[in-house]
Amino acid sequence: SSQLILLFIAIIILFPFLFILSTSLKSSQEVFLSTRLLPKQICWQNYLEVLTQGKFGVYLINSILYTIVTVFSVVLISSLAGFVLGRFNFFGKTIFYGLILILIMIPVPAAFVSIYNLLMQLGLLNTRIGYLLVLTSGALPVSIFLMKGFFEQIPQEIFDAAYIDGCNKFMAYLYILLPLSRPICITIATFVGVSVWNEFLLASIVFSDENFMPIQTGLMRFQGQYITEYEKLMAGVVIAMLPTIILYMLLHKKILSGIT
Repeated sequence: SSQLILLFIAIIILFPFLFILSTSLKSSQEVFLSTRLLPKQICWQNYLEVLTQGKFGVYLINSILYTIVTVFSVVLISSLAGFVLGRFNFFGKTIFYGLILILIMIPVPAAFVSIYNLLMQLGLLNTRIGYLLVLTSGALPVSIFLMKGFFEQIPQEIFDAAYIDGCNKFMAYLYILLPLSRPICITIATFVGVSVWNEFLLASIVFSDENFMPIQTGLMRFQGQYITEYEKLMAGVVIAMLPTIILYMLLHKKILSGIT
């Protein structure tokens, strides 16, 4: 009975994905006239048109760029900050860490008005660097929190052995702690990467130039004022979903080990 319940839940979860995939393989006429779930004739032309027409390729490259830069920046900065907060005592540490915890409780959309005004005053509105700065700063509080907790659990004997072997503090971080923190780094990189890849609202506020827009914002270009090309829209959605699905399938064990 439990297996049947799990099977039923799996079907409910997988049905939207099957519907999206099926619609992406239908012709425009079949999308509007047929009630069949599976297409009568597979139409790969939708994917070709999505990738070749318009600026979907530009949106895809932009998302890849934003994801790589943000993930690298967040992992680097949060690992350094977590190392300092987790292993050293200094004046103002408690206050600084308390501010980080407060920032965790503030959702980024709640600060959109302030972010917009700040970017406009700095001349960074409708620029890649402004968008990347907001993405990076928004992901840092939780990442620093996770990194600090990880570094605090590392035994002091490892540091003592590193210092005896001639390592300074930065060398101990670079050659010993950073390799040990690979599971938590992969976990943070995965969550941040998926978040950046799926980001839509901030990009629609920051960007007015289509050449800077990520893939999620670009998908809206298939929705017109009077008609929506659902078959192309769903083909674009499938392309947008594939990287995150593949990434999780490859790294799900490391992600779970990093969380636990």
